[in-house]
Amino acid sequence: VIYSVAFELVMLHFWSFVTQHFNVLEGKRIFPVIAAGSSVGYILSGVTTTLVAFFATEPLILVWAIGSLAAAYMSVRLERTLFRP
Repeated sequence: VIYSVAFELVMLHFWSFVTQHFNVLEGKRIFPVIAAGSSVGYILSGVTTTLVAFFATEPLILVWAIGSLAAAYMSVRLERTLFRP
């Protein structure tokens, strides 16, 4: 129960921050991308939780680190296309 409440508070805070950061036109273009990324994250988290039973912890930490670097790289690359002048 506490996890659900904390998760909802984090999501409310996140979307409050996002709506203050973007104007209406930017929001119409960027919010679907953010929501799609959230859905992909939910799916991948379900897949990775099943992998924990089959693999040791160390390889999963390496996969997490590589995924974090890939996400950082993609966010830098996508910044050019999402924030057009």
